[in-house]
Amino acid sequence: MKNNDNKTYMGYIAVLLWSTAAAFLRSLSEVIGPFTSGFYVYMIGGVLTLLLTYYNEKKLPSFKTLSKPAILSGVIYAVYVFATSYSIAISKTRVISLAVTVVKSLWPLFTLILSILMLREKRKLSIIGLLFSFSGVVAVVLSGSGGDTSGSSTFQIGNLAPFFVGFVSAVSWALYSNVIKKYNVDSSFVGLFMIISGLIMGLLSLFVTEPSEWSTGVVFQIIYRAVVTICVATYLWNRSMLEGDLHKVTIAANYMPLLSVVISSLILRVSIEPSVLVGGALLVVGNVFHRNMKTDDQKQPPDI
Repeated sequence: MKNNDNKTYMGYIAVLLWSTAAAFLRSLSEVIGPFTSGFYVYMIGGVLTLLLTYYNEKKLPSFKTLSKPAILSGVIYAVYVFATSYSIAISKTRVISLAVTVVKSLWPLFTLILSILMLREKRKLSIIGLLFSFSGVVAVVLSGSGGDTSGSSTFQIGNLAPFFVGFVSAVSWALYSNVIKKYNVDSSFVGLFMIISGLIMGLLSLFVTEPSEWSTGVVFQIIYRAVVTICVATYLWNRSMLEGDLHKVTIAANYMPLLSVVISSLILRVSIEPSVLVGGALLVVGNVFHRNMKTDDQKQPPDI
C-alpha cells in the first residue's frame, strides 16, 4: 500500500471521530456554556497536541518561527472554533442543533471547491451535485429554522442565526484545510492554534453569563472532546491534508452528515425531523455526482 493512501485513511478516521462531536458540543453548551466548555476543551486538546508533537520527535513550535501563512492559519482556526461552538449553542432547541449540523457538513464540499481555486487542482465539479447539496441545506434551513422539541416546525427568520454561523464554520474549516496544504504549514503549529483558541474562548466567557452545572459526566465529555475529537482527529486530519489525497478524503467526508445526525439524536435523545434526514440525504446524493466526475489528470500519485 502506498504511503499516500495510508495518510488518506487518517482523514477517513478523523471524519468518523468528528461525527460524534456535535452531540457533546451541544450537551456541554447546555450545562457549562459554549465559551467555558471551549476554553477547557481546546486548552486540554492543545496541550495534548503539543505533547504528541514532542513524542513524534519534532521541535516544539515557537512564536518566533511563525510565518505569515501560519499566523493566517491560526486566525482561521480560531474563527472556526468560535463559529462551531456558537452555532450549536445559539440553537434554541436540540432539534435545531441537529439541523445546524447538516449545514456545517458543507465543509467537505467547500474544501473541494477551494482546492480547485487555491491549489489549482485539476478537479471537476458536478452542477447537478451542487444543486443536490445546496438543496439539502435549503430544505433543512427552511423547514428546521423554527424547530421545537415536539418535532414540528415552521419557518422563522429569527432562527436563521445559528445556520449562518454554521455556514461560517463550514467555510472557515475548508479554508484552513487548503491554506495549510497550499503553504505547507507545519502541522506542529496546530497545538498553538488550539491553545490560543481556548484562551479566546475563555476570555469571551468572562463577558457573558453561562450555566455552571458541573458533574462527573461533564468532566468525561470534556475529556472525550479534548482527546478524541480535538487532539486525535485534528492530528489525523492535518496529516491527511498534507500527505494524503485531499480529493478522496473530502468526498468521503460528505457521507458523514447522516451519521452525525443519527449519533447526535441518540445521545441527545431527540427525534430527527424528516427535513433533516432529507437534507442529509441530498448532501450524500450530491456528492455521488462529484465522486463520479472524472478529472483532467487521471495519473496516480507517485510512490513516496
